[in-house]
Amino acid sequence: MTRTRGLLTLLCLLATLPSLAAGVEDRSTLDARWRSGAWAARAADLRAQAQAEPARFREAIRRELAAPAPDTAMQERLLQEAMLSMLPIARDPAGRDLLHTVGLRTPRAMTLQDEGGRQLPIPYADPGAAARAVLDTWDRFDSRDRSLAAMIHGGDALAPLEDASVRRELSVRGIELAFGSAPVPQLLTQRERVRGALTLRPRELTGIAATLALRSGDTVLAREVIERGAGRARLDLVLAARSAFAADDATALLIAATAAQDVASAAVLQLGNAMSASPSAREHLLSLLGDAALGGSAAQALAADTDASTLSALSAILARGVDDLSTRRAILTLRLNGGSAASALLTRYLDDPRAPAALRQEVATWIGA
Repeated sequence: MTRTRGLLTLLCLLATLPSLAAGVEDRSTLDARWRSGAWAARAADLRAQAQAEPARFREAIRRELAAPAPDTAMQERLLQEAMLSMLPIARDPAGRDLLHTVGLRTPRAMTLQDEGGRQLPIPYADPGAAARAVLDTWDRFDSRDRSLAAMIHGGDALAPLEDASVRRELSVRGIELAFGSAPVPQLLTQRERVRGALTLRPRELTGIAATLALRSGDTVLAREVIERGAGRARLDLVLAARSAFAADDATALLIAATAAQDVASAAVLQLGNAMSASPSAREHLLSLLGDAALGGSAAQALAADTDASTLSALSAILARGVDDLSTRRAILTLRLNGGSAASALLTRYLDDPRAPAALRQEVATWIGA
């Protein structure tokens, strides 16, 4: 339905292109006419009426729809303002019916907007888009309220996902809002439902499960989100792990996340921030230096560490006397570190007979020796 509406709007815009000549007014002219005439005052009256007398408000809007005004641009803006004024009022069936009616409307008043020196046609006002936005907001908050009510009464907080009358992404967002605001004890009653649904519907449940994991301190669920989830919420979980969980638990989760390709680099950088509180973070980063995909990120993270044990571990890698990815990333770490101790290690490497001659020559070039 949303794609169909978008296509109708596009077709409407394309149909108007031949007629968009010099007679089309720019936005500043239209805005001035809106402010100086009676239109802005009428919009204010309608907003007040929407709150105090919704039935009369709906009747007034239907009259506007039935009788197009000579000034199409001003009437379109009036209808747009009226639709937006419906957002805070009760979600009654008559209000929804009116919004659905206006939501089918395509833009009828165009203006021009400068885009890189070209004047492109855009709607001056779009009552249909405003009506659809209000409906979407209502549906999102309705899903939130039903999810919260289910938690309070021991029901299924994921039930709004099954409402076929609401777009799925709106139901998901509403449930995420509920999980972000409900008391934690109520959230915990939904844990097993969420875990089961995450396996079956990862795209829809990842954000919900991540919110539950973060708010309840559940690292087991957090790891399941990393391993089985989908989408942006997994990255958000990685970035929030150190503030949401105890240091050792956060480190264990981040180490596990380095095995998940799309969030691995972020997890490596977060492990770099965790090194001062968690030796296991440092150990894992050192083990990743030879990883083709993550070694560069590990080197960057380790370069910021001033702990003597890190320099000692890097020195041990160089002392193996081989030219492999781990050795090269260890050298990169020392170069990025730039401290006197790191520079001294590189200088000693130049004189180490165990080091491959070709690699020593490269290092000499890098450090200007």
